[in-house]
Amino acid sequence: MDKESLKDYQKSEQKIKSLERRIENLKKMAARYEYGAVKGSNPDFPYQPMSFHVSGYNIREDEKKRIRIKNLESRLKKQKAAAEQERLEVEEFIAGIEDTTTQLAFTYLYLDGMTQGEAAKKLHMDQSRVSRKIDDYLKSHKMHKNL
Repeated sequence: MDKESLKDYQKSEQKIKSLERRIENLKKMAARYEYGAVKGSNPDFPYQPMSFHVSGYNIREDEKKRIRIKNLESRLKKQKAAAEQERLEVEEFIAGIEDTTTQLAFTYLYLDGMTQGEAAKKLHMDQSRVSRKIDDYLKSHKMHKNL
């Protein structure tokens, strides 16, 4: 586990919410109603040129919108599954930390989204000490993982 993976915990939720908003906005968009004129002729003899006014929904645009929504929903489903897996890994990593203070520091910073200063106040220690605890634990975890 590294700092970037831990920081992505909060970002994954934001990415999912952004995609959900885009899908909802697309669904709310009404189909375009278009107007136009076409030329034809009188169906009876004598055939005379005439103009007819036509109107209706732009079916091609609506179909493109439906395909786009379907693609976004498919992407959303994949991203949710990947994000859930990443979040689970981060939560399991933090739950596996034996030292309570270090575990709380990780929880406050990466799960709750606090700053190091806010976490330091809750833990009744200096901000630099919180930073050092995080760095030291990640270094020792990396060394044990490589063995």
